Amino acid sequence: MKMPPEILTGLLEGGHFDASEQEVLGLLPIETLKYAEVRNHLEGILATREWFPAPSSVATPGEPIHEGITIHRIASKEFTCYAQRTYAIDPSVLAEKSSYRCRSAREAADYYLKWELNLPGRLDGWTVE
Repeated sequence: MKMPPEILTGLLEGGHFDASEQEVLGLLPIETLKYAEVRNHLEGILATREWFPAPSSVATPGEPIHEGITIHRIASKEFTCYAQRTYAIDPSVLAEKSSYRCRSAREAADYYLKWELNLPGRLDGWTVE
């Protein structure tokens, strides 16, 4: 994989690079990424961070609530993935929240890649297969 690790991390955190940014960063032509390499990269991140992509925050009344999955590393082989969504008509109201326990960084990475990023598939223009 030619993609710099910090770029892949940014994409996994939900970042976006338009065509001009891709050109400036030397990311063109766009390469096909291997799922195993993307998962291994995310596993490495999960081994060093307590939260991914960012710590959960307490909702401020009237403000939009973060939708999506957040991973919390509790111990080296214990992770909890929190998923939440809001009501479509009012993004400041939590509609549903769930959690899923994982026994490894690999399991947590697979959960995040499948349910948050719908991978294998497309990651901001890059094909992940």
